[in-house]
Order: sequence, then structure tokens, then C-alpha cells
Amino acid sequence: MVTALLAITALLWWPSPLVVLDVVIRDHVEADQPGWALEIAAVFKFLGLPTLQAIVCTYLALCCARHHRSIRPLLPVGATWLLMAGTKELQRLSDRVFPHWPDCPPRCPDTDTGPEGAAFFAGQGFDAFPSGHSIATATWFGLAVWLLPRLGVAWRWALAVTPSVLLTAGQTYLGYHWATDSVGGILLGVLLSRTVRRFPWDTVPLGPLDLLERHIPGGPGRRGQSAHRSFSRTSVSAARRLSASASLPSTTAPIRNRPEVSEP
Repeated sequence: MVTALLAITALLWWPSPLVVLDVVIRDHVEADQPGWALEIAAVFKFLGLPTLQAIVCTYLALCCARHHRSIRPLLPVGATWLLMAGTKELQRLSDRVFPHWPDCPPRCPDTDTGPEGAAFFAGQGFDAFPSGHSIATATWFGLAVWLLPRLGVAWRWALAVTPSVLLTAGQTYLGYHWATDSVGGILLGVLLSRTVRRFPWDTVPLGPLDLLERHIPGGPGRRGQSAHRSFSRTSVSAARRLSASASLPSTTAPIRNRPEVSEP
């Protein structure tokens, strides 16, 4: 996955065949855009609202924290908030133009969006690559799947994959992003999501947050400790079942000296 992201990034530094493909897709889509298709694409793009996704995941983490009597389910969500803030700076480094702005369709008159102008370093301060909405969608929905470990495998795959696919179709059709912007954003989002899920949140020192943990009913006692261990084991078990169904390695690091918990 890292290799794929690096390969796409490298091919966008110059007017490569991949950049030409982006332009061809954009021109083909804009050649025929009936009103009903634009409305559907706008609905698909709505799935990529980062703030809404972050709020939903934060709510899920709060529910987990209340159920398990521990603040530890909130830690990966807080880390994801910080990672999302950092990706905005990464986008500015590419300085890639957008296919067109909605306020000046089909193209901004002073911006070259042909193969030469659609590569990196356009010199106009754009930040099209990678798509921030695609990064957020892949990251937040991946985290939501992890916070809902009792979902069936089919539902977990649907929740992890479908929003990113629909968002890619929507924002490519509307001209908000090149197709490779979305693909690069999805790859980076999946990498961020896997990084967050693999971190040992159940054992990381809480530091000053330990005071808050101690004020949660059941938190410092045996019940609270077993609760957050149960949260970690349940999430690990569900992630392993999801990976096994696709014949892929587990996306969550194993927890040492703890027996696997079988799900009912």
C-alpha cells in the first residue's frame, strides 16, 4: 500500500500517462452531465464531510468509554483528530490544481488544467493532492469499524469500503478532484487508520489523564481494568476475523499474554 501511494505520487510530478488519464477522465465526465446525475454525485460527495465523520466517531468512542468505564477508547479518536490536522499541510506541498472550481465552471480561466498544468507544483498554491475528503473518509470510517467490533464481516467491509467508493465517484464527477487525488487520499487514509488501530492504546501510559480515569466509576478498580482489556480484545478479535475473510494479515497488533476471546 505504501508502494502504491509512492508510485502514484511519483507519476504526478510530471505530465505522465497517469496525469493524462486524469485529464481524459475529467473531460469525458464533463462532456455530458445531466441534472439528475449531478444531484446524485452531490449526495455521494456529502459522505465525505470530515467534520461530520469526526463527530460520529467521537460519539462512538464516548459510548465505548461509558460502556467499558475507561477513557482509553477516546485516545485513538484524539490521535486521529491530530493526524487529520497534519494532512492539510501535506496537501499544500503538492501544489496541484483542481480540475475546476465550482464557482468558475468548467475551468478557472487563469489556470492551466491540461496535462502540463495538472501535474505537481503548478505554482499557484493549490492543494488538490491527496484529497482531504478521501483521507478523512478512509480514516474515520476505518476507525468506526474498529469501534464497532460486533458487526458482521459483510457489514464491516461495507462500512469500510462503500463510503470511499461513492465519494470518489461523486467528487470526480463534480470536478472537485482528479481521480488520482481520491485514490491517493484513500491509500493514505487507510495507512493512517491502520497505524491508529495498531497502536497499543490499552497499555500506553495515561500521564495526566490518569486523574480523569480514576474518577470514572469502576475505572481504577478491577472492573474498570478488565473492561478496557475487554474492549481491546474484542476489537482485536473482530479485526482478525475481518482480515482472515480476505486472506490478509491482521490489521491490529497482537496483545501479548492475553488469550483470544471468542465472540458469541
